[in-house]
Amino acid sequence: MFTIMGAKSHIGFSLTQKILSAGKPVRILLRNHSNAKSLIQKGAELRSGNFMDQDYMRNAFADTRIVFVMIPINFFLPEFSQYLKKQVDIITNSIAANSVKFVVSLSSLGVQSNQRDGAISGFHYLEQQLDAMPDIHVLHLRPGYFMENFYAQVPIIRQYGIMAAPLRGDRPFSMIASMDVANYAARRMLILDFRDKHYQYLLGPKDRTMHEVVHVIGHAIGEPDLSFHQLPEETFVKAIVRAGISREKALKMDYYFKLMNRDALMHGIIRTRQNSTPTTLEQFSSKFAQLFFHSKG
Repeated sequence: MFTIMGAKSHIGFSLTQKILSAGKPVRILLRNHSNAKSLIQKGAELRSGNFMDQDYMRNAFADTRIVFVMIPINFFLPEFSQYLKKQVDIITNSIAANSVKFVVSLSSLGVQSNQRDGAISGFHYLEQQLDAMPDIHVLHLRPGYFMENFYAQVPIIRQYGIMAAPLRGDRPFSMIASMDVANYAARRMLILDFRDKHYQYLLGPKDRTMHEVVHVIGHAIGEPDLSFHQLPEETFVKAIVRAGISREKALKMDYYFKLMNRDALMHGIIRTRQNSTPTTLEQFSSKFAQLFFHSKG
């Protein structure tokens, strides 16, 4: 049995489709059953429940040979760090209770710098806990910045006619389409060619700047003069706190952007053919345009 957490996410949905297409049995774990109909029709077994419920997770991992795990992010919890630790502990306890042999974990670029703070601290803890478990084989996926994060710019473009983030406009950084992460995970899960504990960086086709992002997306949506504005840190924090995100999470997100601006997330990493993935920003921009025009009005 292949068990996949978060099958409604960009990565989880594509990953589930890939595994099902290979004719393998797949169990999908979701907090609710909405949007799971198409996967169920293709043969997926649904187990809906609360990922923070230890009994549910332990039962959901039963009879599983390989599991894809991730940390579902809840932006609105006031005690975000405690949530991350508890979620990871529930995941690892469930793996141990069922003697799961293979684990693919969704981690993040940046954990190699021993980042215990900021938005990637949960991934650091997840890797630590899984690596400490005996008798299991683990592959940590460490992708760069998801191109799908740019979808959050749609309301900003509509309201202000710009793209804005606390990023330097001229600093290149790695960005990847979630589909490429799903494709890589599916391939490794199907052939099970990893033993002991390993990690794999996934960096997209090449590093790009926010000025390049704005240029490409602007042309895709018919606004070639679209511009990028770097938000002051405190402005960014206040804005997302007003949107309902906890201040702790807001500060962690801000710290993550600081690391990106210093190019600290790529510390010690050399781009290679093995860690580069195919989907370009230009290809992604067509999906961005579809969402932009679909949500218009």
